[in-house]
Formats: sequence, C-alpha cells, structure tokens
Amino acid sequence: MSYLKQVLSEQTACVGFIGIRGASKTWTAQLVLELLALRGWHSLIVDVKGEDETIHLPARGKQALSLRSEGLSPRGWDVEYLTFRFPLAMEAVPVHFRLVPLSVRMLSFGHFRLLGGFLSESEVRDLFDAYYSAGGPDARLEDLIEALLRRKGERVSPRLMALLTSGFLDDSSPLEPDRLVDTIQRRDFTVLSTAYFKPSVRDLGRFALNVVIDNLMGHLVQSIEEARIIVHFRELRDVAPRVGAMGAAWHLKQKIENFVTLLRQTRTALTRVFYEVQNVKSVPKTLLENTQAVFVHPMNLKQEAQLKELERYFPVSERVKRAVAPMRRLIPGKWIFLSKDGHAEIVTTPPPMSLRIPEPRSPDEAARLSRMYRELVPRRRPEEEIREARRMYRFWMARARVLKRRREEEELELEVDLPPPETMILDASQKMALLLKAIRLRAPLDGRESLDLPAAQVSSWVRELWGQEAQTRVTPNKVELMIRSRKKRGHLRIAGISFYRDTEGNLRLKVDVKRFLAHMKANESRYDRALGRFSAIRGGG
Repeated sequence: MSYLKQVLSEQTACVGFIGIRGASKTWTAQLVLELLALRGWHSLIVDVKGEDETIHLPARGKQALSLRSEGLSPRGWDVEYLTFRFPLAMEAVPVHFRLVPLSVRMLSFGHFRLLGGFLSESEVRDLFDAYYSAGGPDARLEDLIEALLRRKGERVSPRLMALLTSGFLDDSSPLEPDRLVDTIQRRDFTVLSTAYFKPSVRDLGRFALNVVIDNLMGHLVQSIEEARIIVHFRELRDVAPRVGAMGAAWHLKQKIENFVTLLRQTRTALTRVFYEVQNVKSVPKTLLENTQAVFVHPMNLKQEAQLKELERYFPVSERVKRAVAPMRRLIPGKWIFLSKDGHAEIVTTPPPMSLRIPEPRSPDEAARLSRMYRELVPRRRPEEEIREARRMYRFWMARARVLKRRREEEELELEVDLPPPETMILDASQKMALLLKAIRLRAPLDGRESLDLPAAQVSSWVRELWGQEAQTRVTPNKVELMIRSRKKRGHLRIAGISFYRDTEGNLRLKVDVKRFLAHMKANESRYDRALGRFSAIRGGG
C-alpha cells in the first residue's frame, strides 16, 4: 500500500476521497482511517449520513474474506458515538449513541445568524437579545431563558422555548473543545452524527455542528499538547448550514477556509482534514490548495469538467488518462491515487476492517441484511428525553406567568412622587368609582394606617351595594385589565390604592388609609356622579 506512505508523508495536509455515488468512498476512507489508527492517529468522524454505526464491530461474511485475502484481519475499534440532543424531532437512535447538548458557553455572537434555517428572523433576534442580556458567554441556560421570558413573557415563541427547554443546550457539554479533544485522544474513533434529526430540523443539526467545529478550531490553535487528530467529513456538502442569501456553498467555503487556515497555525497539535465528496467542483478552493493527495474514482476523471478542475491542483499524466479512457463501468473501490508531487497509481482498496453494511443487490439480500442490522444495531426512541423536554417546557411556560406578574409588581410598586391626595381626577371612570366607593362604604378604615384587601372581596362588596350587574364591571379580572393602563394605575395611586399578588397569584389591594380618606373627602361627589345609574340603587349614596 504505497499510497499510505504518501498519505503519511505530510502530517498536517488534507486528503480527499472524490467519487460518484456507489464508488465506495466511505469504505475506502474508513480503511485509510483504520490503517492510520494502527499508527497512532485518532479520528473524529463527522457523519451526516448515518453510516457510521458499526465501527466497533469486526467485519464478517464476504467482507471478512476479502480482508483476509489482502492479509488484513477483521477487527472492531474503540469508538465514542455522539449525536446532538434534540429529542422533540429525532428519528430512532442506535442505543450505543449518547445524546449530548451544546453548552451555552460554546456559543458566540456570530453563531446566531446560522440559526436562520430553523428559527425565524424575529426568533433569532429574541434569542440573541436574551443571550446578550444574560451575560453572553458567561450566561447560564437558566439566565438566558429568564432574560427571554422577562422580555417576551407569555408571548414568547413556543418553538424558541421548545428549543431552549429540549436539552439541546445546557450549562456544560462533552462537546466543549477540551473535553472533546480528550475523548478523541482516548478513543480510536469518535463519531459525531447529525443523521438522526428529522428532515424538518436538519438545519439545527448543521448549526450545532458548526458550533462544535468553531470551538474545536479555536482550541487546537491554542493547544500545547501533542494531538494526532484527523477530522473527517463524510459528506462535505452537507456540513454547511443552508441559511441566508449566500446559501450552503458559501458557508461551507468560509468554514473550511477558516478551518484549514487555522490548522496551519497550530502550535504542537498535528491535525488533518479528510473529506468525501461526489464532485471535485464541490470542494472549496482553499481546501484543494491544501490537499496533499486525493483518491479519485475513474468515472470522475472521465468527466471533462472535473478533470480540468483537478489538473489545476494535481498533475494528471497522459498515462493516467490513457488508463482511464477504456473504463466503462463503475467498479467500487477502484481509484486513481494522485499526490501533489506527481505520484500517481491505480489502486483497488480492500474493505475496512470494521463492519460495513453493503448495498443489497436483491430483495432477498436486502431482507437478510435488514434483519442482521436490526440485531447488531438496536435502536430506541428517545422517550425519556422527550418526557423531560416536555416537563421543562411546561415548567418554564408556567415560570413565564410568574415572571410576568413579578415584572408587573415591580412596575406597580415603582416609587414615584405622587401629587397631593386631594388632586382632582377629571376623567374618573365608572369602574374606578365602583371600586373606590365600595372601599369607602364597606372597608374597616377607622383607626388604621393601612389596609390589605383581596380584589375579590371588594368585588363582593360592589355586588352587595349595587347588584350583580355592577359586580361584573369590577371582577378581579376586570380590575386587572383596568390597572394595565398606566394612567388609571396612576389615578388609583393618587387615591392611596396600590396592587400586588399574593403567593397564589391572587390580586390584592393595599390601601393607604390616610391618603385614601383625604382623596375621597375632596373627590367623593365626583365619584358619585361617575356611578351613573348605579347611584340611584340602594347603597349608592
């Protein structure tokens, strides 16, 4: 396997696997990663297709026979399987995968625009405002949610609240770069998959993946430990978020360019980028410039546009072109290996040492493979995580009502300089007149400095004095609506009446008796007139 020496010769370079569908890119790439694992390299595999579920199992059947014919032995590897946690919209997940969150401190101000494929513009703006208000990178998840609810109250977007309470974010995460690098170095392979998100939320998986990559880049640039790490993208085009006018290709180009550029600046960490793609024209220019070697399927070289693009970065000899010309059919695992120094060879790679499930060639084979796969890779629905997400959603939506009341109480209790209690209320409403007259006629005011009354009690006094029709105008709910008006709330404060809620959420009145009596002495006749027709009913005077 002379190509392996070429792959190992430039430790910080990139390696590409370029082949049309069915060329066995994943099988060949996995074999190369496994051969490098035997030489001390550790791989983080970014899986968007759900094909990396069996690396811990040794090859079997025809795959094992093919390996032995090449002098290789089947084997499973030490693997950490991870996927992002968003149980509200996930397919069944293999039982050996851990559902892990992002941490709030992994977020940065530039990440929020990448949520545009999942959240609306206003939701992204609300989330950003809450993140900033809660302290940015220093915020806890609870701080972020409270900041959002204080701003939006019960009008908060249900989708945004579902995201924040689903477990997708937390205060700490195994994906934080120092912990992730430690995991990668302890294991042969670490798989990070976005394949289990339902199609409607795939952009959320891409967002999470970009957050992890950004954090990993920053950590590796500053790393002072030797880390022999390969970051392998199974399907390069599906990494980028599909958001904004520029589209996925633009975001992919920016992300990969940043990644490759920063990896050149690492101190002692030896990090490489491997990638799989169906068409060379889908590979960003910066990545091709830094790719030391590629495995290209002959069918790709037979396409003139792809050949021309490759020749801009790799010498493709006439010998290689003549060898490719007579090839007419797709042969999985057959490659043209090209390197920047002009090395070229035709290689046929064996399958990987770990188990891969082949594409079935008949209905009977498909049924057999499906049965085998279900036995080897049992799956589960994240029911427990869904129940917890729903519980947290209900808790925080109830908390929204509490925070709303608290905000209103803070407004109601705001200390302001009040005018004298004798101040004339020019536009006293009938509701206000019913409320104040009921307190004047029924409340035990004598000898007290203050009085605490339930709004429901005042409403019942109104019924006693003026009947049920009058009571309907000053039920606790009607009083609450009335005091939402700053003007009317200010009028009542002048009259010595303020409001708050008790621990059970019931509306109550505080009466400053001295101010109230002084106000009523100066204005009672005005309130009598405001009672309108109720003034003629018994008790109205």
